[in-house]
Amino acid sequence: ILYREYGDKVKRFIPINEAHSVCIDGYSTGVNAPGKKLHGIGEYLCIHNSIKAHARAYRIYEKEFKPTQHGEVGFMYNLPTPIPKNSSDILSAVVGFEFVAGWTLHPIYAKNGDYPEIMKEMIAAKSKQQGYARSRLPEFEPEWIDYIRGASDFLAVNHYTSKLMEPGESGSVPSYENDAGLVASYKPSWAKTASDWLRVAPEGFRYLLRHLATKYGNPPIYITENGYSDTGTNHDWERIQYYRDYLEQMLLAMYVDGVNVKGYYLWSLLDNFEWQRGYSERFGIVSVDFSDQNRTRTLKQSALWWQQVTAERKLPLSIIVPTTPRPEIPLFTPRSTPTPTQGSI
Repeated sequence: ILYREYGDKVKRFIPINEAHSVCIDGYSTGVNAPGKKLHGIGEYLCIHNSIKAHARAYRIYEKEFKPTQHGEVGFMYNLPTPIPKNSSDILSAVVGFEFVAGWTLHPIYAKNGDYPEIMKEMIAAKSKQQGYARSRLPEFEPEWIDYIRGASDFLAVNHYTSKLMEPGESGSVPSYENDAGLVASYKPSWAKTASDWLRVAPEGFRYLLRHLATKYGNPPIYITENGYSDTGTNHDWERIQYYRDYLEQMLLAMYVDGVNVKGYYLWSLLDNFEWQRGYSERFGIVSVDFSDQNRTRTLKQSALWWQQVTAERKLPLSIIVPTTPRPEIPLFTPRSTPTPTQGSI
């Protein structure tokens, strides 16, 4: 229905947004809907079916709509960059990447498809130790491996932060986290944000892009989310610094490493409702006054910075914070609440 109704205008589709978040938070930790705590089994079944569903959506477009609409269907990846805490720890680097990215990307982008071998071996071994008759990681039938492999025209990447990985025990038993045999942490030097999961680590962005390109044949990549959270200020110089440093790393990945990045989308244009965090964490470059019935919008300093960057098509070498902040600019301040006769905005 969506392809038929919108395909003449929309030329890039992503069938499933952030399957990893849906499956971990919805079927393992249970912090998001549907709130299932089926750790060690639920998250694997959820990803398994999400990958199949994505492939089905891709093949439908490929067969029925692409010949006339000439659009594309891509797969979405969202996770922090896994970086080995000890640079010589090759095993943690390999395991971290395969459990973080390979879990969902290997079946689609790898030459032979299917889940990464190291995941299959490690989860099967853990399952046997725990008394299960077979691996808790589902198996793809051969026909599904062929059907899924190559089912993407571009790779969409939502990226915010990085994590250091080292050997150790973490997570519930059993669970995806526990199966990986890794403990995640942050560098003390990585600046904090309003979100407990988000630390500022721009070097991880280039690391991730380069590794994705090397591992999966340098597919077209769109950065579909990248951004910074605070508790609400329009003089958001830390957000500007975040964008400046992350864009620099993306440009280095493109022009030094040769990564095929085709586009970039910041998160987010507007402050919005952030899942269970509500309005306590703000990601927008435009402020929204949620206490005002008109939801008045005001351009933050980061919006003005983006105006300058896009107009000049240049990334400034540094961020200079003025001693007297530039004035805030109201974007939408209605004189009165619209009535049915006046129409609505």
